[in-house]
Amino acid sequence: MPNLIKPALLAFVALAATSLQAAPLQLESSLPVGQSLSGKVRLKAQADDTVSFTLQGQRVQIRGLGATPRLPRQPAQLHFERRAHPAGPQSWLTLTQGAQSWLLASNLTGGATLAAGRQLVWQAEHVQLSNGQGQLQTLPADGDLGVKNGWRECLRLLDVRVPAAETSDSETQFDIAYWNTRAKNCR
Repeated sequence: MPNLIKPALLAFVALAATSLQAAPLQLESSLPVGQSLSGKVRLKAQADDTVSFTLQGQRVQIRGLGATPRLPRQPAQLHFERRAHPAGPQSWLTLTQGAQSWLLASNLTGGATLAAGRQLVWQAEHVQLSNGQGQLQTLPADGDLGVKNGWRECLRLLDVRVPAAETSDSETQFDIAYWNTRAKNCR
């Protein structure tokens, strides 16, 4: 009897882990690849955990963000762009309000550059952070990268998609939220 319980338990745990994975971050817009939007916006939160804004006649919806980070409630300066990449278009959304900033990015691949020359690197089957000088840092589970100039830097992996088979044109893709805060932690 114990031999039957063990495989069933392992199957249940695998199913539960799959169902708890985050959904990919979706920055939905009809903005063509290679173009960008900039301006001041007020984000509108909707009941289904969707956040949206309209700028220069373009409506953008943000889905899959989850509870973090807390985006600004007051108008913020925004820059949204869709970049061409061989693995598929990447979407980058930057919000700033004074000295506080947020970056949401989807479909990134290894080598994507964040603030201060930091790069995201896919190595040893994990996303790691490079300081731009060859030193790698494992991403902390709580997303806390430390305090710099009085601001706590936070980085959350929202989703990681690893190709089923390695081919010359397949790359691991990931979605991130990167922000700074005066709070004592990255929650």
